[in-house]
Amino acid sequence: MSVRIPNGLSGQIIELLGKKPFLTAAQINSILSKPGGTPYSEQAVFKELKKLQQSSIVAKSNSKYWLNLSWVSSLVSLGETIEENYYSLKTLKQFLPEEGEQYGWEFSNLLSLRNFWGHMVIVMLNSAKTNTLYSWNPHPWYYHLNPDGQKQVWSAIEKTNAQVFRFIGGSSPLDLDVKKNWSKNVSYSFGKSTFSKKQSLYFSCIDNYLLEINLSPSLTRRIEKYYSNTGSKQNNYSEFIELLATKTRIKVKLQNEPSKCQRLKKEFEKHLG
Repeated sequence: MSVRIPNGLSGQIIELLGKKPFLTAAQINSILSKPGGTPYSEQAVFKELKKLQQSSIVAKSNSKYWLNLSWVSSLVSLGETIEENYYSLKTLKQFLPEEGEQYGWEFSNLLSLRNFWGHMVIVMLNSAKTNTLYSWNPHPWYYHLNPDGQKQVWSAIEKTNAQVFRFIGGSSPLDLDVKKNWSKNVSYSFGKSTFSKKQSLYFSCIDNYLLEINLSPSLTRRIEKYYSNTGSKQNNYSEFIELLATKTRIKVKLQNEPSKCQRLKKEFEKHLG
């Protein structure tokens, strides 16, 4: 089955049913017509639903609609193929800038950022002349999202025999929980550091490559609140996932800046070396 996501009202219906299956036409129309949305007539919604049914994208039973599972399966398969092709080391190496150049990306939430970040760090380590990683992370949310997946990333980093210098901005029980997985090659510090005022910034520096991630102030505050109010065990994981799935604007920048990287390295080595 080919996968094509239509534009306009059909696309909005597909996105809505992807988030909330088993809705009636009236419910779909009501949600799409809420303030901030585009007002549609019930007739227009019924017409689009019929088209989507005829295209085997949407299914219906007892007046309720959901996405056709065969179509969903094809969409998931396409997503896996795209991820495999675009997150491969060979492909990501094309994103490494020459000296003095930079590339930029935007992500809509932390969930979509996580895989890209981990893969790019591995690409940088495998492409750099030196294999020392310097990182500043206000909070290790990427680990608490998927500990097993993060262990795989860490295993790939260890295979490069990288020496790691790491500052973690927080010192809550949940922040400290992450260090149990680190090897002897990691020099680290929790809490106050030379980067403490930069709570919206995360970065990884390897050789002359600097990967910077900038979060919005509102998302930064929510992450800070979550880590401050949560113990070493996450009792409210659904709240955490909701936080990471929050729609926002995350700016990512990859630079090849030898002088800037050298200044950052000195800060790490001064405190952790």
